[in-house]
Amino acid sequence: DFITISSIRLQKDFHLGGFVMVNKISYQTVSNKDDVISLPKLAVYNSTYYDLDRFLNEYSIEVQLGYELYYTSKYYAPGYMPSSALFYQQRIRQTGEFPLVNVFLNLRIKTVLLFFKFENVYNQFLVNKFYYYTNNYPINTTAFKFGVSWRFMD
Repeated sequence: DFITISSIRLQKDFHLGGFVMVNKISYQTVSNKDDVISLPKLAVYNSTYYDLDRFLNEYSIEVQLGYELYYTSKYYAPGYMPSSALFYQQRIRQTGEFPLVNVFLNLRIKTVLLFFKFENVYNQFLVNKFYYYTNNYPINTTAFKFGVSWRFMD
């Protein structure tokens, strides 16, 4: 039997002064055999940030401060079997229908790139419960991450 997956994706970026909004929406359906593969019908991504490089351009500094939002509708996420290192279809627990919010600060000072990210802010301050993208494996709780990338120029 054939499995037909239909998907419509829309993406639109908005620029207003120093504000930038990146929006992505995806709608998906499985025509027949919904028990073979499960996908979220709706997936939404939004990244909104303020770009400060227009004020700091003379110093070769770029700064972006903003947030990311991820959302999916409810669906049966695959389960994971550690002993065989394989994913499998399960119909016990649905996941989705919760936002995942990250706050970030990106800096570029000449050849040095820095990022600071506060992940899963919604979980820390509003609900304080575990969410799952894979059955029986909760996503990371709130975490602070940072990174450095330095390009050396000769």
